[in-house]
Amino acid sequence: MLDTRTDQDEPERGLQLAQSRVQVGAARPPRPPLGVVASALRHPLIVLFPIIVLTAAAMFVASRHDPTYSAKTRLQVTRLDLSAPGALSGLSTATETLAAGYARAVNADAVVGPVAQRLRLPRGQVASRVSASPVPSSPEIWVSASGPSEQSAVVLANAIAGSLTRYIAEINAVTTDVGRTYRQYKAVSAEIASTRAQYNRAQRNNPNGPAAQAASTRLRTLQLRAQALGARYQQLQANRAVTGKPTLLTRAEAATSDRQRRLQLYGFVGFVAGGLIGLALATLRANRGVRRPFEAW
Repeated sequence: MLDTRTDQDEPERGLQLAQSRVQVGAARPPRPPLGVVASALRHPLIVLFPIIVLTAAAMFVASRHDPTYSAKTRLQVTRLDLSAPGALSGLSTATETLAAGYARAVNADAVVGPVAQRLRLPRGQVASRVSASPVPSSPEIWVSASGPSEQSAVVLANAIAGSLTRYIAEINAVTTDVGRTYRQYKAVSAEIASTRAQYNRAQRNNPNGPAAQAASTRLRTLQLRAQALGARYQQLQANRAVTGKPTLLTRAEAATSDRQRRLQLYGFVGFVAGGLIGLALATLRANRGVRRPFEAW
């Protein structure tokens, strides 16, 4: 059978073929876009590349930071007066309360000042580098200090712990001097008795004379002093059961560095950021050229 088609029929046939292909393509439903997981499985290298780059960059930045060293000493509240009534029943609560109060005194001027003078550091710098916290449900206190080197942190931790112990010992020496207050009260009471006898004699000789007036004035002064000493003595007796002194349990011998923690933190941030960027890039790459349903028309 002979082919009777001429060259003039070729353009018409090509146009018909192109139109039929367009109709077939338009009738074909559009491919739905791929999700994040499917995109990551299709292009794993695109996901991994930002993770590797950003994690390495973050860890490099972390390694360039100078590390901070931390050292700790441990104190314990002891020397409670167990002879005072009720001291045994409230021993645990009293020591925990004292430990919390003593920990707050670590930044007091009387604690920081001697350490700053001894180490030749500014007071503000010493105060910002030290801290103390009570151990929960325990009479113990952790005293912490930081520094640019292991030795500086250890020296500062031991120095501030010793200064805190001495400061509290001085306070307790003043507030618990019950015996001296009692002796002062007895001495004033004896003076009151002697002055009252002088006043009585002056009253018999000349009630309105200068001797009687002077004895009366001194007697009132001594009575006021006796009242003040009596009130102080009672207050000291009330506080005697809950007054203790912190003693050193363990000295700081070594310090820990925050380098490893910083590397882990920066590395984690870089990993997460790189993962998010990689997933976004993989999703865009997998769905490139995908037509939306409205674009098919």
